[in-house]
Amino acid sequence: MSTFASWIHGNAVVLEGSAEHFVGGAGTGGGYAADGTYVRVTTSGGELHVDDVVMMHMGWGTVAAFRSQQTRWFHIPLPSPVIYDGRRSKMVRFFLLWKIVGGGSLEFIHLYDGFRMIPVGFTNAHQAPDGRLGYPAGDHSLIDDFSRFELGAPAVSASGFGLSFQVKGNKQSELTVTAAGADFEYAE
Repeated sequence: MSTFASWIHGNAVVLEGSAEHFVGGAGTGGGYAADGTYVRVTTSGGELHVDDVVMMHMGWGTVAAFRSQQTRWFHIPLPSPVIYDGRRSKMVRFFLLWKIVGGGSLEFIHLYDGFRMIPVGFTNAHQAPDGRLGYPAGDHSLIDDFSRFELGAPAVSASGFGLSFQVKGNKQSELTVTAAGADFEYAE
């Protein structure tokens, strides 16, 4: 069985309640996020401000600076070969290359296939019974035990994968995401 990989740069990260959803990518505005909370959005000088999180997209990734204590969800697609060489592919592991400085933590990470959350545990992750990771601030921008997530069971792709991850930050926290990717095998 052969394994193949697919990666995307971290500049594809979006913050839940993005400016494009509310104001078409320019100006000042606000609206209601999926969870019913009101989100105030402004953009200026290439920065995206959603409440008190400032995001800067770079060629190599995304930096999100927290200006107050908040817990926010971020999303990134995973390039997913749904059908490869005439066969369905199955994901065996995924990677999120991240770094948090100044305090904070990576609280949760969820894998989605289209709109369906994949209910698998990670065999190498240090998860609480509720799925909470609680990974503390640190540099995991290279592959290590905090950036590699081994699936408990391979996930066969139906419509393409994406990650949602929750970060708890404080007014000194800065999240950097440089890339995300996955390893796939052919489904039998």
